[in-house]
Amino acid sequence: MRVVRAVDPRGLEGALLGFEESLGWAWLEALDLGEAAELARGLCPVETGALRDSIRWRRVNASESLLAAGGEGYVDPRTGGPLDYAVAVHEGSRSSPPRPFLLWALASLSPLLVEKALQGVAHRL
Repeated sequence: MRVVRAVDPRGLEGALLGFEESLGWAWLEALDLGEAAELARGLCPVETGALRDSIRWRRVNASESLLAAGGEGYVDPRTGGPLDYAVAVHEGSRSSPPRPFLLWALASLSPLLVEKALQGVAHRL
């Protein structure tokens, strides 16, 4: 994608401020990881469905989003305790190979996230 915009040097400061604002808004839109969370749910290994159902995303701040699974507030239906095996599934353990479903989802969507950010900037210029 190529975006060209002619700017009078006298208006350069305003154009740069507009670009910075456009980039900020486009980045916020690109950080919406709802699609990544949905893809991760499809890639997640399933025994009880609790790990898959715990996959979620949230915006941390203006420049970060979090894609997560398991943790506090989620219950392992087999034990009634916390759903604390997400890391072992994702990163692997002595008895099982890694199945990095969150990473796979982000890696497969990363070109789309970049494209979304670029389109957002172009749209706002």
